[in-house]
Amino acid sequence: ELREIKTFHWIFEFPEVFLRENPGFDVVIGNPPYVRQENIDNIVEEVDYKGVLSKLYDPFNSVFDFSIFFILRSIQITNKKGYHSFIITNKWLRAEYGQKIRKFLKENFNIKKVIDFGKTKVFMGATVDAMIYVIQKQKPNMENKILYSSPSRIDEIEENIIFVDQNRLNNEGWTFSDEKVLALREKIEEIGKPLKEWDVKIYYGIKTSLNEAFILTTEKRDEILSNCKTEEERKRTEDIMKPILRGRDIKRYYYKWAGLWVIGTFPALHININDYPALKAYLQDFGNKLNQDGKPGHRKKTSNKWFETQDSIAYYSEFEKEKIVWQRVAQEPKFTIAPSGLFCEATTHFITGPNLKYLLAIFNSKMFKFAFYKFYMGGGIEGEIKGNFIGRFPVPPITSQNQHMAKELGDLVNKILTLTKDSDHLENPDKQERIKKYERQIDQIVYRLYGLTEDEIPIIEEANR
Repeated sequence: ELREIKTFHWIFEFPEVFLRENPGFDVVIGNPPYVRQENIDNIVEEVDYKGVLSKLYDPFNSVFDFSIFFILRSIQITNKKGYHSFIITNKWLRAEYGQKIRKFLKENFNIKKVIDFGKTKVFMGATVDAMIYVIQKQKPNMENKILYSSPSRIDEIEENIIFVDQNRLNNEGWTFSDEKVLALREKIEEIGKPLKEWDVKIYYGIKTSLNEAFILTTEKRDEILSNCKTEEERKRTEDIMKPILRGRDIKRYYYKWAGLWVIGTFPALHININDYPALKAYLQDFGNKLNQDGKPGHRKKTSNKWFETQDSIAYYSEFEKEKIVWQRVAQEPKFTIAPSGLFCEATTHFITGPNLKYLLAIFNSKMFKFAFYKFYMGGGIEGEIKGNFIGRFPVPPITSQNQHMAKELGDLVNKILTLTKDSDHLENPDKQERIKKYERQIDQIVYRLYGLTEDEIPIIEEANR
């Protein structure tokens, strides 16, 4: 009966392996396919494939990519004390969706070796970064050390090896570093409080799903307004066109507005497009591309109307506050403060709440660059500072003991922001030197806030060179 249901069954094909006292293979190796989680249900038409997987595997997460299920299946067919190894995407090492599989492997298996190739290309044309791991199907002991290598070339796998205590891996994201660096992480987390636990709000920039329609130049905005038939229509239309920043417009301690505007037809506003005839006529020129039905050439499927932005943007009122904004993908942190009324799009994130100057100083510091990229950046795009990632970052609470340092940071940030408002600050050597001096002072104060020693500071300074 099973032969009729299955095209392949391990017990039938390898009875000598599975019908014995210690069933399973001694070694299982492979190179599983990488299929993004949103494409899994398309593997077999008209089948709830994720529903099937949820019944077969534990742990299960609906956002596991397909390769994670290959890991779990391979472990199932490995015998006790057997070995399993894959060359696989490295995203799950740090990405939020990989937390369950990291916890499962750390608590149940001896992790012997991890070789993380990072940006070193292993396969021609590959779209994901690769790694190799080796695990033994055996409960780990407290002393197990993982051989770790991150080669810059394929032929350098055996160079720059370090050994990492398995029990010191953090389930929020695996960091493979020497004892000094891991101890530094522990100190940072002991002194700081995760930003998500502060009295702040962290938001994504506006996703329109078709920027060519919803992001306007000043000239196009003025043209639409000039086509309004009445003063009332013009006023209504002007009110939902908001100045907007893109990620590329945000620099370190300043921004350059490019004269762009977003059409703020946020679903949360429940706008009647017929109240905006000139705007409606403009949007209709984009035809079916604005439809949110998921069809080829259209926007992704949502319950929103054709003239609305992709996301609900229920937090639109937060843009009317002063905020910290930053470029979401950058090789070094680029944070600044934007005034109330200035909106930002999907290549940015922003924070509202108290103590913005204090937080801005920390986010632009060497300390943040080292610790965030080393410990808290999730899998995915290199250098990506997502809102949920920065929410993990430990920031020292302001107390009566360190309040004077918080004030010093705020004063220094004000001095830098004053300088960067000048249009010539990039070309003026004197202003550049003053900015650098203030930034060096900020770095030293931040080191003191975290209680770093003379032995720990060089670790951060070296990483920032």
